[in-house]
Order: sequence, then C-alpha cells, then structure tokens
Amino acid sequence: MNVSVLCPGPTDTGFFNRAGSEMMISKMPSHLVAFFGYKGVMQNKRVIVPGVSNQLLVAAAKLMPRAVSLEILRRFQKPSGGGSEDVSTV
Repeated sequence: MNVSVLCPGPTDTGFFNRAGSEMMISKMPSHLVAFFGYKGVMQNKRVIVPGVSNQLLVAAAKLMPRAVSLEILRRFQKPSGGGSEDVSTV
C-alpha cells in the first residue's frame, strides 16, 4: 500500500470567493492540480506539491520562523473588505 498527500496550494476554485477572501498570488487551475496529483500517485510520491511557485513557498516556509510564516498566511487569507459574513454558516 502506498499513501500520497497532495499539497496543492492556492487552487482556482470557488472556495476563495465563497470565503470572501482574495488571494494576492496566482492560483493553479484545478485540472492541473488533479493532473499533477495523479502523476505523483502513479510515481509513488509520498508528498506531491504541484507547481514551481508552490514548491518555492514550501522551501521558504522551512527557512523562516513559524510566527513569520503564520503572519504571512494570515495576511494572504484575510477576508477582503466585502463584509464580515461568517463562512462557517454559509
């Protein structure tokens, strides 16, 4: 048995719009995420990180203190000023 984990990073789906969050970085199309995920599973990769930009983000996160990484993520995922709707009830 082989187990793989797919770490897609920002993916172009309706998730961010629905959550009221706007990502400042580019999002990979979902069909490409699926392609790279499938390809990684077929190659028995344990961790699959599609895209060069996502791989660079992973490498950078390993080099910086966790508090800095968390602050960057908080800023990227902060809801865009379109209201304070609670997405847990949507």
